[in-house]
Amino acid sequence: MRKPTISFWLLILVILLAVTWIFFPEENLEPIIVLMLAIVSIFPLIRSDLIPWFEHIKLQHKNFKSLSGSTKINACELTISEILNGDILKLNLIKQKFHQYPTKVCAYFEQTDLRFRVYFDKGQSIELPKFFNVGYEEVDEPPSYPKNTNEYIVAQFDIDGDGIDELILGVIDCDEQIHNVQLSVYKFHPPLFAEDLNRIQNWQSLGTLTAHGIIGAVKIELEKGAICIPRNHRDFYYKWTLADSKFIDIGDY
Repeated sequence: MRKPTISFWLLILVILLAVTWIFFPEENLEPIIVLMLAIVSIFPLIRSDLIPWFEHIKLQHKNFKSLSGSTKINACELTISEILNGDILKLNLIKQKFHQYPTKVCAYFEQTDLRFRVYFDKGQSIELPKFFNVGYEEVDEPPSYPKNTNEYIVAQFDIDGDGIDELILGVIDCDEQIHNVQLSVYKFHPPLFAEDLNRIQNWQSLGTLTAHGIIGAVKIELEKGAICIPRNHRDFYYKWTLADSKFIDIGDY
């Protein structure tokens, strides 16, 4: 069960002051009550306007190598070499409209592959499957290791336009002049109880998107309701539009 917020206790205090004023009208409690109400009303404004505006300003100063689109993209990009050398692919997530949204996403190498894990503020976490089949060395027998030229991305972006950001896990196979890209897109549905945060059933897979034959630099364009990846050849492109929580291929490639 969610703990009462500061706004809740301040509102209780306002009510008590108002009741006290009724029984003791000679006490001029009006200035205190007005001040307390002003303090209570400012908290929702901070959450709904000030914090998103501040995050928006910070994101405007981020320059992504492989991502483009809205300035509200919150993302992290890292190569497999940087991860193996000790760098951490960690994305601190922007707070959403509900308190159970995860706080960060981290990628780490374990045994034979890269894994993505989502963390919550209660100390709980869960691994998100990525469904990648590009960016691996070709071997006769398993296991198959990620190529040492791979680039990985984690992005937070509101694709479906409902006001809640989705998560995008991505790999870019940069082994040859012609690159391949694969993205796994997730939507989070908060559970009723905090102890159920680490259930994989809370995460809805919106699809895995694959783009082959990208010539030169890869640019993943995130839009409201769509994801586009130009092929950099004769205006061909991959594009998927989101409808009824499913991606539909509308590309010309």
